[in-house]
Amino acid sequence: MMSEDTRDGAASRTRVAIVGSAGKMGQALIRLVKEDAELELVAVLDQGDPMSALGAYPGAVAIDFSTPAGTLALAETAPGAGVAIVSGTTGLDDAAVRALEAASRIVPVFTASNMSVGVHVLGVLIERAIAMLGPDFDLELIEAHHRRKVDAPSGTALTLAAIAQSARGGDPRLVHGRHPDVRAARGRDEVGIHAVRGGDVIGDHTLLLLGDGERLELTHRATNRDLFARGALRAARWVAGRGAGRYGMRDLVGE
Repeated sequence: MMSEDTRDGAASRTRVAIVGSAGKMGQALIRLVKEDAELELVAVLDQGDPMSALGAYPGAVAIDFSTPAGTLALAETAPGAGVAIVSGTTGLDDAAVRALEAASRIVPVFTASNMSVGVHVLGVLIERAIAMLGPDFDLELIEAHHRRKVDAPSGTALTLAAIAQSARGGDPRLVHGRHPDVRAARGRDEVGIHAVRGGDVIGDHTLLLLGDGERLELTHRATNRDLFARGALRAARWVAGRGAGRYGMRDLVGE
């Protein structure tokens, strides 16, 4: 764990701690915080660093792009430290999800499977398109990421699929790929979801709305990881000083 010295005039800045500092997102966040006069980097933590170090920075915001275990440790520590949470870690297990919920009763907790405002707008467009097109269009979601991504489907894909399920009404089934041993026509109550892994793809998400004689494709493509880091920093500024509770992109963007 490394701490950063407080700089002149830092009292008016949003104090930020980075959890998962050794990863690509952590490195992007550190670089962008240091370039932003409105932010103060107070601590960086990675695997093996004691989360208790956050106790020295009450009122700060911990930005988390780590692992489910890292998120769990942060969620268990932040309430006692008086530190807000902005978490973009995906693939969380039940223990981490429960810990974040418990933490939100004491400190503000902002979570999003994708910190891109554009992805949030994609979700809004999905809701509206499904409502306008009605039940006669089949829904298939395809996501692509780099070869090193561990969780599949991506957290963003699962979030978009949940939006599609809700917009369709009832409880349409999520179908993860289609194995050749399952010889059956596509059900009308399905939302298909498919994960592609390879190369250095940062993140592509497409919802296909497939009708008879026509189809629509709603797509978001990320071309630079900085967009996720900038979204997380925007969330950190927004959540700093707010009351306890659960927050997300809809609160940040206002839609």
